[in-house]
Amino acid sequence: MVNTLCREDPNRCANYNGGRLVVSGSYDRRVRLIDASTGKCERAIQGHAGSIRCVYVSEERGIVLSGGYDTSIRYMKITSTLNKSL
Repeated sequence: MVNTLCREDPNRCANYNGGRLVVSGSYDRRVRLIDASTGKCERAIQGHAGSIRCVYVSEERGIVLSGGYDTSIRYMKITSTLNKSL
């Protein structure tokens, strides 16, 4: 799955902490929540004005952090995504 993501965008960043979600960010300014077992994008969140350069997921806290070239850091709650069956 990571090889596929890198072919689409060599600047893509991803984070996985052993849970159900892989989180990725890219030049298209979207954070994607991807089901680790199926590779399906469950949710795409837009909020940065520039490319995303780093992401972090903490499923136990129900949060995603992302940083972008727009010099902002975004904090997103993902508890509603986690509560649904992936």
